[in-house]
Amino acid sequence: MKLRNLFFIIVIFFVITGLGSVYLIARYDMLKEFKRIEETQLIRNMERVQAQIQEEVDRLETLNTDWAYWDDTYQFVIEPSEAYIRSNLVLDTFLELNLNYIAIYDLDGNLVFDRWVDVTAEEEIPAPVWRADWIEQNGLIIRDAKEWHEVAGIIQSPAGDMILSTRAILPSSEENDPRGTLIFAHFLDETLLNKMKRVTNVDFSIFQNQNQPYSFSDGELLAVNNNEIVIQYSQESESPKNIENMTAFQAIQNIRGEPDHLLVIEQPREIYKIGLSSFDRFGIFLLLVGSVLAFVFILILYFYLLRRLERISLFVQQISSTQDLSIRLPDKHKDEITDLSQAINQMILSLDEAQKNALRHERRFRNILENMNLITIILDPNGVLKYCNQYLLDLTGYTKEEIIEKDWYPIFVPQEESERIRGKVTQHIVGLKNYVHGENYILTKSGEKRLISWSNTPIMDNEGNPVGVASIGEDITLKHLAAEEIRRSEAMLKSIMDAAPIVICLVKDQKMVWLSDKIEDLTGYVLSELIGKSPGIFYENKNMDAYREIMINIRNDIKTQSKSYFRTQWIKKDKQVIDVDLRVAAITPHSWEDGVIVTAMDVTEQLKSEENLNASFEQIKTLLTRMSALRNIDQAITSPDESGELINQILGLIRQTLNLDVVMVSLFEKNYQYLRLIGINGKGVDADCVGINFTENVYIRQARETVQLLSQLRTNPSDFQDLRYRLENEKLVIEQYMIVPLMVKGEVLGILEVLSEKSVCYGQDCREFLQTMAVQLAIALDNANLAKQKELAFEALQNSYDATIEGWALALEMRDKETAGHSERVVELTLELAKRVGFSDEECTHLRRGVRLHDIGKMSIPDRVLLKPGSLNEEEWEIMKQHPVYAYNLLKEIPYLLPALDIPYCHHERWNGSGYPRGLRGEEIPLGARIFAVVDIWDALTSDRPYRAAWSSQKTVAYLKEQAGILVDPQLVDLFLELLVEIKEIPAELIL
Repeated sequence: MKLRNLFFIIVIFFVITGLGSVYLIARYDMLKEFKRIEETQLIRNMERVQAQIQEEVDRLETLNTDWAYWDDTYQFVIEPSEAYIRSNLVLDTFLELNLNYIAIYDLDGNLVFDRWVDVTAEEEIPAPVWRADWIEQNGLIIRDAKEWHEVAGIIQSPAGDMILSTRAILPSSEENDPRGTLIFAHFLDETLLNKMKRVTNVDFSIFQNQNQPYSFSDGELLAVNNNEIVIQYSQESESPKNIENMTAFQAIQNIRGEPDHLLVIEQPREIYKIGLSSFDRFGIFLLLVGSVLAFVFILILYFYLLRRLERISLFVQQISSTQDLSIRLPDKHKDEITDLSQAINQMILSLDEAQKNALRHERRFRNILENMNLITIILDPNGVLKYCNQYLLDLTGYTKEEIIEKDWYPIFVPQEESERIRGKVTQHIVGLKNYVHGENYILTKSGEKRLISWSNTPIMDNEGNPVGVASIGEDITLKHLAAEEIRRSEAMLKSIMDAAPIVICLVKDQKMVWLSDKIEDLTGYVLSELIGKSPGIFYENKNMDAYREIMINIRNDIKTQSKSYFRTQWIKKDKQVIDVDLRVAAITPHSWEDGVIVTAMDVTEQLKSEENLNASFEQIKTLLTRMSALRNIDQAITSPDESGELINQILGLIRQTLNLDVVMVSLFEKNYQYLRLIGINGKGVDADCVGINFTENVYIRQARETVQLLSQLRTNPSDFQDLRYRLENEKLVIEQYMIVPLMVKGEVLGILEVLSEKSVCYGQDCREFLQTMAVQLAIALDNANLAKQKELAFEALQNSYDATIEGWALALEMRDKETAGHSERVVELTLELAKRVGFSDEECTHLRRGVRLHDIGKMSIPDRVLLKPGSLNEEEWEIMKQHPVYAYNLLKEIPYLLPALDIPYCHHERWNGSGYPRGLRGEEIPLGARIFAVVDIWDALTSDRPYRAAWSSQKTVAYLKEQAGILVDPQLVDLFLELLVEIKEIPAELIL
């Protein structure tokens, strides 16, 4: 197909496709928008009708509320009277309020009054016989003064749909004391519907669900039941010719929140029809405009593009047929086609230059191949030599006439390798096996062998078929001889290193890759056991940390070019431990990857001589150790540790510093009548013997009376039988026993006893040091005794405070017998709930005092109010509500009780702010007071009182759940009920 015809087809195709797409997309989008506008309008109409229905319900509910909270109505329920009926419940009242039905019931469900009126006919009608059953079935009567509800909305009745409102009849003071039920109702008849249609300017219908004539899919039915708006069209197809009307549906809920009515609004699709007509006319106009534009575009395209492209095509054909690169393509215009013509002319010029350059490059390449110091040959697939350069002729002594077009392999390749090399090259040419690089000997004309390293490249024709191989070879005969010389030098170097008195090792990638033979003498391992292994073989598992540390240090030294020297211990194959000096150097500076050279020397004997030199420093070390021990004892004395831990710490320091086996301390009790062991530290003894009492022996008495150290006592083993008894160890060996009296302020507090199982002669310096440490221990014991006396005094003061608080609580219970035992019962529950909330032990202590004192303010309430047998009047109640303030004023001056003030001051505050004395709400109420409020309600309701019996657990739990978020913290109620279940106070079913 010619380009001109193809252009014509493409233009027509794109014009039709483009205009059609514009028309269809615009038509789809606009008609979709028309549909959205109509649906939005329909939804708004639906919302207006629903709002109007709700307005009628609200009007009836407001009217009912006004009458139900009217004191005359409240009095009428208690004492029915004809005067109230004549004044308020006559026919004019019904007509004025637009009501069809008014009924009044008392709390027992007895009908006090009802009347039915036909508002349209303006006359009273007889009460229907079904009204009592209908009202009972729908639960419209309030029968319980404590649990009542109020409803308003649409309801079905045997006489038709009604808008109904029920209200509890209460006094105008809004006290929670209902006396009956007031019912107002109005029929949802045509008169009311027509009124709502006029107000909303919407034509709609309301059907009962069981009587509605429409059908819905499952999805639509679910949406309607979920109070969503569903829209249907008059036809299933949404073709413009079939859609005439659209209908919206939405459920109307009754007084119980059930969707038992259907609201329907139907409207014609006028906007949609107008849009369809407009787009039909727009499509015809778009087709005419597109046809004209396509014709004009085709004419312009032909004259300015296609005709000139045909001229260029004819020129290219001429160049191809004549191979004349001297002719050029003329073009007088200035556009892209002109640029194309100039590009073709430039391409022809470049092609002419490229042909000339190719000839020059070919001659230059031949000169390079002829003169390079590498062998260059070309063989065909059969091994026939097609080309060779001058270097091959110079190297071998042949002339071109002697070797060109001859088989390469019999002439140049030794007979024993000829067929093997031929096979490899042939497979490389046909692509069966790579032989890109290889080495083999060739023969010169004189018979000399030369080792050649070859690089082979297959040669392909234009169709990709193999036609030969081009090989470039380098004479490496001299390099091969040099490599052999290097290997001989390496062998000589190895012999020298093996003769050295140290071990030399090459480590790479943390593996030993080369070792000198001396390693066998040093470690007992043979070379085959070590090559390829990690140097960690010279370390057992317990010493691997030392090995890892050495490797890390070596890496760091290599990076910083520092000298690496280490002294470590190796384990020989026979498990003997030797000391080794290591020196490490990197093969490449700053690089660990290329490997390191390690030299190792056995220095075990050298270190033994150094140990003798170190012995002279032991005395200095001992002195420093004793000074450090004294310093540690000073720090222990000034630390806040418990006395038992302090004594054990000091005894441990004495035992460790003097290398003793057992150290123990005892105190004199009751004027030196006996001693009590208070601390022991040593091996082979049981700490359970601490606390036993024993009498002093002759040695102890001598030490106490002379107030001096009795040291190095060596007697018969039987002399220490009482000591073994004290230590509960009959097998204890005692070779050395010393006693040191513990003195503070001129008084002997006790004794320090030290034991040793070995016979050691302690010098004067050692005994003086022991006596010094005994003085430090005596000071520590004296300080601990003073701290304990202070602690006991504080504990006695705490107990006296708590006893006072219990006395106050008991005095209040004796005065107010109604709440006797209440404080004791709520203490444990309050503390347990507080711990679950996160109170600390100290906070719980203050909380316990607050619970015991929560009603302490009632001590200031007069007896005429506190002990009054009946209900309190308003004035008396205001006095009673002051008892939290009295408690605050009484306790705030006692600093000890300030942390416990929250409960006495705030335990009558309520979550919703209705409490007293300050009207706090929510988390403004202190957490302790909120915790106690929940427990207080539970105990008050489940305990017997003079004026009522205790409530059941089930009823009390229900009340707590009801008041959660109103009177008490809802989260604390949940935690408290879980606590009651855990302690088996209530069954788990009650809180589900």
